[in-house]
Amino acid sequence: MKFSDLIYPITTELFFSEYFEKKPLVLHRKSPDFYQQVATLKAFNTLLTSHDLYYPGVKLASMGNFVHPLRFTEPAGEGMPLRIKNSLLMKEFHEGKSIVIDGVNNRMVDVADFSRVLEEELKITTRTNAYISPAFSKGFDIHCDNHDVFILQCHGTKVWNIYDQPRDLPSDAKREDGAAPKDIKRLEVLTLQQGDLLYLPRGYYHQANTEESVSAHLTVGLYPEYGYKLFKKLAAKAYENPFFRKAVLSDALDNEVYFADLKREMLRCVEQLSRHDLQLLMAKKEASKDLWSESALMELEPHSILRNLHRGAMTVEINKFTCDLVFAQQRISLPLLYQAELQCLTNVEQVAVLDLFAGQEKLSFQLAKRLLKEGFFEILC
Repeated sequence: MKFSDLIYPITTELFFSEYFEKKPLVLHRKSPDFYQQVATLKAFNTLLTSHDLYYPGVKLASMGNFVHPLRFTEPAGEGMPLRIKNSLLMKEFHEGKSIVIDGVNNRMVDVADFSRVLEEELKITTRTNAYISPAFSKGFDIHCDNHDVFILQCHGTKVWNIYDQPRDLPSDAKREDGAAPKDIKRLEVLTLQQGDLLYLPRGYYHQANTEESVSAHLTVGLYPEYGYKLFKKLAAKAYENPFFRKAVLSDALDNEVYFADLKREMLRCVEQLSRHDLQLLMAKKEASKDLWSESALMELEPHSILRNLHRGAMTVEINKFTCDLVFAQQRISLPLLYQAELQCLTNVEQVAVLDLFAGQEKLSFQLAKRLLKEGFFEILC
């Protein structure tokens, strides 16, 4: 499915000129099978029952809170994350809890293919989560996201409440709280039927609940390059200038000569950039030349996509205190808590940093940086 198919009958040009980053878009298709080739309730059931899944890659939510993992998980072994126990998960589901599956674009082939087509067409990184809710349930309170999303209603119906006072283009850079103001007012109530689509720009407050039917939807998050990120890319370019590799002492900015030199070199750095340079920077080509350069570290973000350079040519060996990643005559010893994540990497072609350790950002970054340093990964985008 191409992007033009996803938003039909709206054209791509109209979407980006009238809706993108500006206002919500809802498409009522009256076509229940529209997402049949992307995801179905049966496909979600297959994922949940035929794979080893771990917390927090799979979570439960109800009435604005996440459910304690011990209510639906079991130990998977020393140093390993908690494994989802399907019987407990479904018990909680039938009692009104919503199932949240993070990063299904790395778990389901059809969703992965759909995501890949979108990314190639839009040149935007995406990350897709799945939400499966029982009838008459509410998973989350009123909130807004720091990224734009498409909601694909794959099964059943869901009611979406859209509110006023949207935030002005929030971003992950400031880790802004998504909680709603106390005086917020509902603007619109939308009922998505199976096959419908909702686009929500980041910053729009919303809350969803089910009524008489089980609901399953995909939320496709968009993570494009934003204008402020060009400064990071300029920093990567500036690293080539010896002036910017010098130490900046505590009183340097009080020195008029140094301050004048600083402005001059900054302007020179910008003036030397061509459109082609910026295109290369946007594509992060320079970071890929040196996998463990300072510029690569500056580029690394939670939703950066890493390419596995040793797919199918690596093994994981478990020892008493460590798990070893073996590839290309190299051996990397890591704590046992990474065992499940390393085993999952065996046949993964690409993965988002945040998905390396089931949504735990600190551990994911630690693993990403270590594997970049050792030449196991390269930064794709």
